[in-house]
Amino acid sequence: MNKTSPGLVALTEILVAGLDLPAQRELLAATCAELLDARAAALVGLDADGTHVLEAASEETAELLTRFELAYAQGPGVDALRTGECVECADLSSATLRWPRFAPLALDAGIAAAFGLPCLQCDEVVGALTLYMSVPGPLPAGNAGLRRGVVNAVTLGVSAHRGRVLSVRARQLQGALDSRVAIEQAKGMLAERQRITVDEAFTLLRNHARRNGMKMREVARDVVKGALTLSSGD
Repeated sequence: MNKTSPGLVALTEILVAGLDLPAQRELLAATCAELLDARAAALVGLDADGTHVLEAASEETAELLTRFELAYAQGPGVDALRTGECVECADLSSATLRWPRFAPLALDAGIAAAFGLPCLQCDEVVGALTLYMSVPGPLPAGNAGLRRGVVNAVTLGVSAHRGRVLSVRARQLQGALDSRVAIEQAKGMLAERQRITVDEAFTLLRNHARRNGMKMREVARDVVKGALTLSSGD
């Protein structure tokens, strides 16, 4: 396994760089497939709403099969994501009852075996790595440690990526809230000072923003800070 050490280093470097670019995601899955002697690999995860999503695929076949898994809610990756347990299918020809829609599609695509490896962090399932094999047979017992290392590395990367996404969304929501508060404050101040309704105050803010190419929140904040004075004649 001379490829193990440099392969794990390459995988770590991909994860450190982030999972934001499609090219990085494809490289991530391809590296996992190479390390684990799979024909192809795909990574499914959970978005902020808990919906199963395709995070990465090493090639077109893996991407299409994973999308079928998600659409039909059946297959090794989806099952591993749902149960948090390793899902093994050493011979897909015997899985037509288990996965009646997914198994025939996989067989037609030349996939003979498939495995779902859950990505767990503190007992929370954050994703699943699916391995697609060209020949039937169980996962090699000799590389169980390598599989754990790969899955653990992917888990950390997925968790970091999800944390970044949630952080960005939190900042966006906070910004929207701050803007709303500023606009409401400005409306109240204008209504009181100009002796107009809050709807008329809102119209003043909006008209000024449009005439000057500004955002409503910028006008509102200037009004609240006293840097801008608006009147009903504006």
